[in-house]
Amino acid sequence: MKRVDALIRRKATGTPQDLARKLNKSESFVYRLIRSMRDMGAPIEYSESRGSYYYEYEVNFKVGFMDISNKTTKIVGGMKKNHTFFAHCQNLTVTGYSFGVEMFL
Repeated sequence: MKRVDALIRRKATGTPQDLARKLNKSESFVYRLIRSMRDMGAPIEYSESRGSYYYEYEVNFKVGFMDISNKTTKIVGGMKKNHTFFAHCQNLTVTGYSFGVEMFL
């Protein structure tokens, strides 16, 4: 997601086929990833004239782990304590920590 975010910011993703080649993934993976990012709140659009994905408006992207044992944290599109996050390739269960992706508008 970090790499795709960087490419989207530069409007350098190319077509979905191009992006799949850049990521060394399948085109269907690209569509699932873009859909997942949109589900998390990313305002991703595609420009036929540019032949690239872009953000409709400026957002900040943040991925990572944070200790939530002593504070309340809003996680958008990730997991909460003692829940499973279903990634594209694996299931992650983390106790006492949270994994998430946040889009700041």
